[in-house]
Amino acid sequence: MNSKLSHLNSDQIIEMMKRYYEGGEKVAGLISDYELSAQPSTFVGQFPPYEHDDQYCPYCEGQKLVSKRMSRDRGAWAIGAPTCPSCNHSEQRHCRCKNCLEYEAHIQQNRDLRKQQIIQDRYGVLRRSAPGASELSLRDAVYLLCVSRHSLSEDFYSVSPFSENLKSLAPTYEFQNEIVQHLFVKGMISISGESDPSAFEFDEELTETDAYYPARVIWEFLPSMTDEEKRIYLKEVEAIAKSDDWVEQWKADEASLWQLIAKYECFEYYSYLLSQRGYDREEYGPKTHSVFEAMLETYSVSQIFNLSWQAVRDTTDYIVRESLPRYHAKNTFIGAIQRKADKATAEGWEVKCSRRDFKCPQTVVSSTFFDVFLELGQAAFDTTPPPDSPTPPTDMVFT
Repeated sequence: MNSKLSHLNSDQIIEMMKRYYEGGEKVAGLISDYELSAQPSTFVGQFPPYEHDDQYCPYCEGQKLVSKRMSRDRGAWAIGAPTCPSCNHSEQRHCRCKNCLEYEAHIQQNRDLRKQQIIQDRYGVLRRSAPGASELSLRDAVYLLCVSRHSLSEDFYSVSPFSENLKSLAPTYEFQNEIVQHLFVKGMISISGESDPSAFEFDEELTETDAYYPARVIWEFLPSMTDEEKRIYLKEVEAIAKSDDWVEQWKADEASLWQLIAKYECFEYYSYLLSQRGYDREEYGPKTHSVFEAMLETYSVSQIFNLSWQAVRDTTDYIVRESLPRYHAKNTFIGAIQRKADKATAEGWEVKCSRRDFKCPQTVVSSTFFDVFLELGQAAFDTTPPPDSPTPPTDMVFT
């Protein structure tokens, strides 16, 4: 009972409340009649709360819930949400009392532990052995050394191929995915069971995970080896890479990998040219693949950079002159590059080699392949890739 009502008995209080809720009398008159020390704005707040005989606090044993009396503007005898006078728990959807917050934290902790267990069960036991150093394909070796150069941790535990704080691993996100998936399948990297649960998608029943975000999981490096074994293994792979005695399959695969890296470097520079002019990058569909694959049969990457720059520049000028809508204009760029290359070939142009733009530097997979394996350095950028059979599909699906 509010102390300001102590001079009234129960019958008087009930009578006063009836006159307010049912009689519709003015508050100022009621304050005067019952000699209350209150302002009209605090009048209802002095009413005794409504006690719920059938509702009890889930945290305080035997404690009935009560509701504050509300203004008659909300209806006759209106009351608020049932609340515990001891712990302040409220029977509403999002109670923020201390007990409810602790309970929610406990539930979330149990969910996180369950998720962590699912991750451990699904990925923590995957410790496939990597092939021996002498058994690696050229692509195995290049991808392994490039991720180790890119982001191998000091303790040899993990790599971060998608890190945005380091030099790019590969020219495009798609190529990064390909490198990661290739190494994952070969057992040279694996998803750590210590990865944050937020990097995974779980079913509603919280029984399994069937999807993850490659850029957010922790990638363990050579998970089946000790630190010393990893060090020795990398040293062996580097020695093979720098030797003059490559196996025949490595020699046969050289052109294929050269073509692949060169094509994605063209994609990267093409997207960079578009972004400079305010266009989102285009999807690398079949046409884009075909155009750059055909150009690489005749020109080096640096020459293609030059032709691409000319084509994008000229097309941008044309779009401005003709006031073409941007959504339509965007689709004209790859065709313009193709036509520029066709004209250069037909008329026998002397296409100069462009330098790399400092805002679009050489990526780690490119420098690893051309500097470490082929030892060509800048010459690779200015050299037409050797002929090769069609590049194998690069679409990868994470499972």
